[in-house]
Amino acid sequence: MLSFGLSLVLIPLAGLGLSALSLGYSVETVGNATTVLIIAPLLLGTIRRLQTPEESRYIVSFSSALQRPHGRVVGESQTDTAVNLILLFGVLTAVSVLTLAVTAPLSGATYTDFSIVTQNQNGELVTSGYPSEFVVGEHQPLTFIVDNNEGQAAEYEVVILLERVDDSGAVVERFELDRFSRTVEDGQWVEEHQVSPTATGENLRLTYVLYKGDAPVEPDLSSAYRSAYIWIDVSES
Repeated sequence: MLSFGLSLVLIPLAGLGLSALSLGYSVETVGNATTVLIIAPLLLGTIRRLQTPEESRYIVSFSSALQRPHGRVVGESQTDTAVNLILLFGVLTAVSVLTLAVTAPLSGATYTDFSIVTQNQNGELVTSGYPSEFVVGEHQPLTFIVDNNEGQAAEYEVVILLERVDDSGAVVERFELDRFSRTVEDGQWVEEHQVSPTATGENLRLTYVLYKGDAPVEPDLSSAYRSAYIWIDVSES
C-alpha cells in the first residue's frame, strides 16, 4: 500500500520533470520516464535485499495475506493503523477519480484548427518550407487545412489577403487575392490552390483568414475566427 501511495507522488513529479526539461509529453518521453521510475527502485531494492542477511529478508506470504486481510490495515500501533487508513483512502480516491476521468464524456472540447502547409520531398504536408520569393502575376502552389473539431458540420470561408505592413505592425495597404468556402463535416478540409500576388514589395504579409459562416466584405485579422500568415517578397520579374 505504501508503494502505491508513493507512486501517486512520483508520477506527478515525473511529469513536472519532463515539463522543466522541455521534453514534452509524447509516448516516448512518458514511456521512458515511467520505465526509469520502475527500473531504478527495482535495482536499488534488489541490491539492498542482497545485502541483507537471508534470515532477515522480508518474504511475501500470499496465504497469510488472504487469511488476515485486516492485518494489512490494522498496524501494530494506532499510528500505523492511521497511516494505513489514510493510504487506503488515497488509493480508493485515486481509483475513483481515474475511473471518472476515463468514463466521463468529453464536453466543451470543440475547436477548429487552421494552418498553411506545403508539401515536402516525401509528399507529406508540413508547416515549413514555405515559398518566400514570388513574381507578380505568376502562380505558386500552397495548401491550407481546416480541421473541424466542432462536433458537427460547419460552414467556413477562407479569404487570402496580401498586406503591406509598416514598422508599427499597421496594415497600410491590403489586396484580396482569393476566397474559398465549404461546408465541412467533422474532419479536415484540405485545399490546394495557386497564389498569384497582385502587388510588389518586400516583407509583404500573405494572410489567410478563416470565418465560420460568410466572411465580411472587408476581412482582416481582427475579425477572423482563425488566421495564419507567412512573409513573402514579390518582384516584378
